[in-house]
Amino acid sequence: DGKTHEAVSAKDGTLAVKGLKAGTKVDWEEIATIKGHYIDPEKSKGSITVKSGENTINVNNPTLNFGMDSQASNTAGQQFINPSKGQKLVDQVMIEAHQAPANAQLRLTTDFVEFGTGQQLGEKSLKQVTEFEAKQAKFVKAINLDFDATNMHGKKGVFTNVLEYYNPSTKEWEEVARHDDLKNEAEAIQIVKPEIHTELFFFDQNNKETKLTDPLKQVKGFDRVFYKNLIAGETYVFDLAMMHRETGKEFTDPSGKPVTGTLTVVAGKDGKVTSKINAKEYYENLAKEEAEKESDKEKEETDSKESETTKPENKPEVKATDATEQGTDTETPAEETEESTEYTPLVDVELLTGSVDVPFVTNLSAAKGKIMVAYEKLSHNDTPIAHEKDIKNEKQTGKVRNPKIGTKALVNGKTEVTTDGKITLTDEVAFEDLTPGVEYEQKVTWMDARTKKPVMIDGKELTSTIKFTPKESTGTVTVTIEDVAVQQLFGKDSKFSLVAFEETTSKGEKIVEHKDINDKGQTITIIKPVTPATPTSSKTVGTLPQTSGTLGNPFVWIILVLVIAAG
Repeated sequence: DGKTHEAVSAKDGTLAVKGLKAGTKVDWEEIATIKGHYIDPEKSKGSITVKSGENTINVNNPTLNFGMDSQASNTAGQQFINPSKGQKLVDQVMIEAHQAPANAQLRLTTDFVEFGTGQQLGEKSLKQVTEFEAKQAKFVKAINLDFDATNMHGKKGVFTNVLEYYNPSTKEWEEVARHDDLKNEAEAIQIVKPEIHTELFFFDQNNKETKLTDPLKQVKGFDRVFYKNLIAGETYVFDLAMMHRETGKEFTDPSGKPVTGTLTVVAGKDGKVTSKINAKEYYENLAKEEAEKESDKEKEETDSKESETTKPENKPEVKATDATEQGTDTETPAEETEESTEYTPLVDVELLTGSVDVPFVTNLSAAKGKIMVAYEKLSHNDTPIAHEKDIKNEKQTGKVRNPKIGTKALVNGKTEVTTDGKITLTDEVAFEDLTPGVEYEQKVTWMDARTKKPVMIDGKELTSTIKFTPKESTGTVTVTIEDVAVQQLFGKDSKFSLVAFEETTSKGEKIVEHKDINDKGQTITIIKPVTPATPTSSKTVGTLPQTSGTLGNPFVWIILVLVIAAG
């Protein structure tokens, strides 16, 4: 009759045509369907000619049928990441429209939660909602996530997905597929747990490793960092900070500059690798061990505790909700090119165990006897991921030697002699806390106690230097000067004292000295000998001096003279 009528079909999709004359042509078109179905353009229109009796229009309402699978990794195709910020994750969601309208409007809700529990990872929800058109029957939708894994050592995350279809007939979003297995390994991302341990070393003057160093102006050393669970190919930064054991504060050189060291390495390329293991194998074994421990623990618990632990776990359900309710953004990206229909291949990850040496150079000339402790920090993506900071750890510790010397000065083997000829000066130097095997120079300069200046003979200082290499950290060396003419040193004095000043050096750099003008142990004395007086006039025999009075009895004098002459 040229009129348009709307009617609702039965649940089986049939629509009875009534009240029309036989021979009437009826054009029909499906304009809306029910939840879970869609309108098939090829089967949603038709016409019939009314016949006598019962006339029925059969409307085909195809059931929506979507398949969904997914694979998670980082953008490098790895399922193992560091506990640091800036982790570029991607969830590749494989969507297949087995039975659906062309260009179906879809909404994908993706979340990244804790593996096995579904609990939120981090302070904020990681849920994302993305709307798009299905321009292909099968395609991979990549959902990217910039994830901050800071302080999540050893944790494991898993992606969940809920797919919804917008039904134009009901004007509602209808869930058509769900992929939310909280223990799905294909959707899991394991956060590794790096570990480091350190051992501090210095280089001595022979470039040998040592835990003790002389107090030199330039000391080179390194902190040997033993690491575990670094991801091969990743870039890491090792930072060394030297601490003062006594104060617990940073160790500084004489200018106030902290003692530090930094080394950037690519794991597996730099340093020394002692072992490798496939990351998947490592964490599978670890999970197995933890499961066995948990099983043993449960066996030891009481029946009451067992009953509590065996209660069904209320796992959080991941529901598809509107983006605005979750505070997330809904994006509608433009689809200009054909989307991939295959996953990006995964890349195996190797976990490395090994060591690197973090170097440092510093001035320790003013640090005699001080104890240094190396604090080490390991970073990735500007995020600290491991450290060792134990002020009492002996392996992290190094010590600056505190050399001392004492002396015994002698002249001709004594502390005091009487002579104006040539002498031999010896200075026996007792040392302690020197480095065995290192060559030192021992210098002795003789000082005039009267002037407190070096003794000068023929315009040169009275000094001597010997080289020695101690076998032990303590010992003695003797510095000798022979044939020293001292007559010219007396001047107007009948005696004088010399004081030995000692200085121990290494390659010209002073290590320790002993210079005390008042030290008796460093002092020797030389006395000028007294020359006997000689007669200056002769006396005439028989002539005697008269002091007063008479000469006395001449016979007495004759007898005396005779006695003297006879003598």
